[in-house]
Amino acid sequence: DSGIVMSSGNIADIDSPSSGFSSTDVGGNGDADLLAIAQINRPNITSTADAALLEFDFFVTGDTVEFQFVFASEEYMDYINTDFNDAFGFFLSGPEIVGPYSSPTQFPDGSVNVALVPGTTTPISISTIYNDITETPPSMNGQFFINNVGGTTHVFNGSTSVITAKYPVICGEEYHFKFAIGDSQDGGYDSGVFLGARSLGSEGLSVSSYANFAGVQGNTIGEACGQAGFVFSSSNVNEPDTIRFTISGNAEMYDDYLSFPDSIILPVGVAS
Repeated sequence: DSGIVMSSGNIADIDSPSSGFSSTDVGGNGDADLLAIAQINRPNITSTADAALLEFDFFVTGDTVEFQFVFASEEYMDYINTDFNDAFGFFLSGPEIVGPYSSPTQFPDGSVNVALVPGTTTPISISTIYNDITETPPSMNGQFFINNVGGTTHVFNGSTSVITAKYPVICGEEYHFKFAIGDSQDGGYDSGVFLGARSLGSEGLSVSSYANFAGVQGNTIGEACGQAGFVFSSSNVNEPDTIRFTISGNAEMYDDYLSFPDSIILPVGVAS
């Protein structure tokens, strides 16, 4: 019900369903990353136009960055599986991220697109999320599609359901996001992406220690004979969460403590 909207056309059309359609050729430039996204499924696409970009740096306070969004398009339903396939992407760059898309100079290893069909590596477009019996196949990831022909909620013919984008990050480090959307192959028939207010964040992770002997003080475990360990707690309980960590210090594995893995998995519903 609130947030930021980006469009390849005139955003004033979006909340006017009675107008019938949104098709504004702004005459704006395209974007190379959007062209690369568009060509993944439609290699004959040669250009993008009217690109809208939002970029910023941010620091994370957890081990995962996430936000919620909805993609919508006036190109539903007439241009599914054609070259008029508007593209959008959420390009994340930062420490230990290596990707094929552009990134700022401080992150020279490129960026990755996190605007993907849930559970896949497929970029979202009108041709990867839809329900239409006239198409072959008649549905692609249709569980995420909402038909809005007739404009009951906004001007676009169709949209995705609310989708959560997630990606693992390193706590305390700086990252960069580039949100982008644009027209493909022409400047008409707009598309938009809705970014949910207050949905951008990083999941919190806390670590505490325990011991059954006197050698523990606060979160410090002293050398002694007995059992001790660490408790990892995550704010994410709605889906499996992989927590990666490193062990460092003067204590030596096997001499001072038993072996540790480099990650643990918290199943759904398990907070620690």
